[in-house]
Amino acid sequence: MYNYQFYHNKKPKNNELVLINVIEQLDSYFKVILLEYNIEGILNFKDTTKKKKIKNWKSIIQLNKNMVAKIEDTFEDENVVQLSLINLYTNKEITQETLLVYFNENKLMEKFIKSYCISMNKYNNNNNIDFTNIWYTIIHTIDKMRVEYNDNNQTSISLWSYFINNINNLDIPNEIILFYNNKYINNKINYTKIISKFSIISTIGISYIKNIFNEFLIINNLSDICIKTDTSPSYILYSNDIILHKNFIEYIKNQIETKYSNLIFLKIDSIGDI
Repeated sequence: MYNYQFYHNKKPKNNELVLINVIEQLDSYFKVILLEYNIEGILNFKDTTKKKKIKNWKSIIQLNKNMVAKIEDTFEDENVVQLSLINLYTNKEITQETLLVYFNENKLMEKFIKSYCISMNKYNNNNNIDFTNIWYTIIHTIDKMRVEYNDNNQTSISLWSYFINNINNLDIPNEIILFYNNKYINNKINYTKIISKFSIISTIGISYIKNIFNEFLIINNLSDICIKTDTSPSYILYSNDIILHKNFIEYIKNQIETKYSNLIFLKIDSIGDI
């Protein structure tokens, strides 16, 4: 949960996807916190699953775990919202892991501004550059533009994606642009590695998995990426580009579907953790 107002709007809209943490199970609903809005929410049992009989709610909802839910209703005079998990997955490609990518990108926005403030204050030998002030005056303005863009184009781009895609056209201090270029483009400043975890089981040998990995690296001419074996058959992907993580997972999916259906199997554990 953030100790400041993350978005320019204080409350979410109906049907908006939000990041929640389930903190308590009561008689007929779960009590949750909306992490990016710092408000409470209610997730009724009936809005959690279409299953008629639930023997153990722990198999459906885990307490103290972050997940994505949809806003069903907001109450104008109360700082609480009603949520749902029903109809959240509109197709088989959508999972909690894929939905969480959007919110992991938002964490990058926060980390970038914090890093900027720390570096500038250290460089200038003062503490005049305040994170909260920059967030409310600059990032909230960018967020308004992002929401307008999403509404006009019927899309859902995260705050971080909108920022990096439009940075040269934004009315922001030049120091922030220069800092971004040094940190992510020129690679002069150490960046936080982004991590994706997945498992692949091959019935035809591990060499086919390695071929898929190598093909992706060659096609995209990538060197700043690291794929490590965790506990077999699990793998960890490291890089500094969250878009790369999305593309990598999609490439593996497509290769398996078109070439190795029923021979190689993929399970995604997380995409773009920080």
